[in-house]
Amino acid sequence: MRGRGCASVVPRGAARTPRIRDVSRSSLPILSEFMLQLKAARFRWKTGIRRLARRPHASVCAQLKHSPFACLISPAHHTPATFIRQVEQTSCTSENSAECRVTSAEQKFYLVTQHLPLGTVFMIRLLALDLDGTLLDSCGRVSARNRHAIERARAAGVRVALVTGRRFRDARPLALELGIDVPVIAHNGALTKHARTLETVAAYPLPLTAAHEVLRLGRARGADPLVSDDADGAGLLVYDHLNEANRPVLEYIEWARRIHGDEAEQAVVRVPSLEQYLDHPPVHIAFSGTDTAMLSLSEVLRQELEHTVKLMVTLYPQKSFGLVDVIHPDVSKGTGLAAVAREYKVARAEVLAIGDNHNDIEMLEFAGTRVIVANAEASLHDIAGVHVTTSNDEDGVAVAIEEFIL
Repeated sequence: MRGRGCASVVPRGAARTPRIRDVSRSSLPILSEFMLQLKAARFRWKTGIRRLARRPHASVCAQLKHSPFACLISPAHHTPATFIRQVEQTSCTSENSAECRVTSAEQKFYLVTQHLPLGTVFMIRLLALDLDGTLLDSCGRVSARNRHAIERARAAGVRVALVTGRRFRDARPLALELGIDVPVIAHNGALTKHARTLETVAAYPLPLTAAHEVLRLGRARGADPLVSDDADGAGLLVYDHLNEANRPVLEYIEWARRIHGDEAEQAVVRVPSLEQYLDHPPVHIAFSGTDTAMLSLSEVLRQELEHTVKLMVTLYPQKSFGLVDVIHPDVSKGTGLAAVAREYKVARAEVLAIGDNHNDIEMLEFAGTRVIVANAEASLHDIAGVHVTTSNDEDGVAVAIEEFIL
């Protein structure tokens, strides 16, 4: 996307005179000793620039001595900064008098780098949201404020992606409800699909040999496996036997049938034997039970299948409940987010990700702007450059959107 007055993109390495086109020919003093302050103090940049306030006079591209960014394009009183995603390198020195006047309908302020072959503008163009513990409150609902903030972000041209450990079919209703047309990143990154068209963007099924070994080891521990299948369709949950004493898995099956309503019979299927059913690689295999049982199972799977599969273990000691998800060894929420970013030609610096759990780490590390909710796991606070918003029960997603996008 490029706004009016944007400079044309040039190939890397092309020998052309650095410039920004459509600039004013008038000459203004260049501000080099002090970082230009802009109006919106809420904009926070990873470079250490924190407070920005608009000056009441003309637009200039000024040197910033104490920042890795070369220039700050500032709007004049009635001429907001141009939306430039990739431009030729610019230089704001006294030798070339590159004061830059730019105009556009975009009411935003941007920083342009000069240390890259192409200038890059760090505007949020893709918002990645974890569901449970982040977008959803403790009752599993999207608050009115979160919903409104997402609508405003989309209206501003920001694409919104749901990124979840849930099965695609379980996350799809929420994506449709929110009107999200960006692919849903489900199964912790193993499957990325469009909610409306069911078009698959990326699929990394569990290798068949590994899947059968997972079933064998799980059975030996008395665990009840649930197989996620149908990567090309809306998704299918398949099982063969459920231990009546395993209340968590029984409740999950009941919940899965309930949320799919009339489609329950097509969404959740019981077969005589999973071993016989699995003649093809599934999307992923899951186990659920008490937290102690799942922790023990995960240790066995990790010892026996190291480097063959990836384990995502989620424990809720206060609820005496745990989950073990077994997926392809090379996938994560980060790989899923990367696939979506490639599809829409979005740079990592233009991605904002919000999460709360250890399975969000790769997603957060991929994003240029990283935000965690106040209720996030302690380990997530160690992620470089991470920002903390309010909790999932305090509209943390909306607060972050208002801070970094709106």
